[in-house]
Amino acid sequence: LELIPQDASLGNLESISVIRDYNWYPPILAIHDNVTLHPVSAPLRVRVITSADVPNKDGTWRDWKAFCDLIHRLAANSHYSVSADVLEKHRNGVNYEDMKALSEALREAEADLKPTARYPVVVDITSGQASCSGVAAALTIHSRTCFQYVSTMDRTVRLYDLQGEQPQSPLPE
Repeated sequence: LELIPQDASLGNLESISVIRDYNWYPPILAIHDNVTLHPVSAPLRVRVITSADVPNKDGTWRDWKAFCDLIHRLAANSHYSVSADVLEKHRNGVNYEDMKALSEALREAEADLKPTARYPVVVDITSGQASCSGVAAALTIHSRTCFQYVSTMDRTVRLYDLQGEQPQSPLPE
């Protein structure tokens, strides 16, 4: 976080380019695309599902608060309204290899977001795990929920609607 200038914002990706090679950059890029393509006064609500500790690898759950604080700072500096948090039940992360636990966490996040959503909920799967892609596909195929990921090839945000329709924008135009 010390690398990111205090005046960095979601409206200016160059201001956070110093973290381009860090794992926080792709989800920030995805949030950036959602708020800058369709800026509105209603807040973008983000639910973060971090990874749990697994043998020989620390999870990202310890960093969720710092990540959410960074999102809030970047949003405030750009005058966008973004609310970021984790679901209480998943504060210690989810094992991304456990399809049942991951599916449960995504369904709970969707259920938390849907009652106030005016547009489809978008699930970002930019973790690089095949299990995340599978769970997102299963979750979204029969609902108005879409999923997206940030391409590691060209850093563009790719949005998918498995119902075969062109997805509506996650935010109003």
